[in-house]
This record gives sequence, structure tokens and C-alpha cells, in this order.
Amino acid sequence: DKLRYKKELLKLEDILTEDWGYVNLDRLSQSLLKMKSGNYKGKINFHNNENPNLNLFCHKEFLLLLINLLLQNSIEAIDDEGDIFIDYYSDKEKVVYRIIDTGCGISLEDKSQVFAPFFSTKKHGNHYGLGLSVCLEIIKRHKAAIILKSKPGLATEFDLEFYYE
Repeated sequence: DKLRYKKELLKLEDILTEDWGYVNLDRLSQSLLKMKSGNYKGKINFHNNENPNLNLFCHKEFLLLLINLLLQNSIEAIDDEGDIFIDYYSDKEKVVYRIIDTGCGISLEDKSQVFAPFFSTKKHGNHYGLGLSVCLEIIKRHKAAIILKSKPGLATEFDLEFYYE
């Protein structure tokens, strides 16, 4: 029984870890921005620093989902015209991936609730309030941090901090 349990556990671990690997943040960002900017020409200006040698060890699909959700939130926060800035860098302790938009910002009252499941500030469309709660769960699985900074009416910034172990 113990041997069978270990084999089943190993299979489960293989399933859970098979999509972990290194992702080049520059290529990931360029691909997402190319995809997103095609739909928003003239309305939103996308700015991306280039750091072609920065790789992050992560769950590849979850990282793609995480950044895609944050970019979509940034896009939806911009009413008529605005900018989205993407920056990523590393230091001795961590890799930081930053998304800043010049949208409507998040009120202090809403800021404390934005990561709660089913909470949404969007009143129109099919918004279920799950995006940021999913982002938080992905960050937790990476043993990373997500830091929200916002000034209502000016900008919102999300910093994703992935620590070296």
C-alpha cells in the first residue's frame, strides 16, 4: 500500500509540476502586448521596457493568465484614452513585474476589497469579480507578493514580486 501511495503521489506531483519552468519576461510581454494592442489602437498606448535576458522560474500557464488578467483590468480602467506601462527587473532578492495604467484608479474603500471573490467595481457587462481573486491565488502558489498602489482618478499600479528561494 505504501508503495502504491508513493507512486500515485509521484504521478500527482508530476501533473502539478510539469508546467513549471523558465519564462522570458520580455517575450511574454511582447506577445501579450501585440495581442492586446491590436484591439485598442489609438485609444491606449502600451509602453514596455526591454530586458531581453530576464527569465522567471514559474508556472508558465498561470503566469500567462496572471499577467493577462492584470492587463485586461488596466485596459478596462481606461475610459477614452490612456497609457499602460509594463516594467520588469530583478535585484538581489526578487524579480519584479510591474503594470501601471493611467485609468480611473481604485478608491480607498474598494482597494480593501478588490481581491475578494465576486467583488467588482464594473457595473456594465459580464464582470463576475473573479479576476483579481484568481491573480491573488496564483501569486500565493508562487510564494510571491502582489502590491497594489492606486490614486483615484490618476493611476493604478500592480507590482508582482517573485522572491528567490
